[in-house]
Amino acid sequence: MLIVPVLIYVLVLITSLWMGLETLRSDFYPVANRWFIAIGLSCFFICDISVGINSLNLPISSVSQCITWIFYTPALVL
Repeated sequence: MLIVPVLIYVLVLITSLWMGLETLRSDFYPVANRWFIAIGLSCFFICDISVGINSLNLPISSVSQCITWIFYTPALVL
């Protein structure tokens, strides 16, 4: 029953990562900002994946928790 919202969120997450990486090829933003957007969305993607892994209560959950916080701060800053 929960699979539909999860699949929708995964599609939104992948789409946002793709759009963030596509800013590197566009001329809409200055060059430095393009890199900040791409790196920030990549960090957010990794952070969100690690939150999902953490919610599964696998043996690697403690590592996943650390990865979450390592990538969360740069995602917010960038």
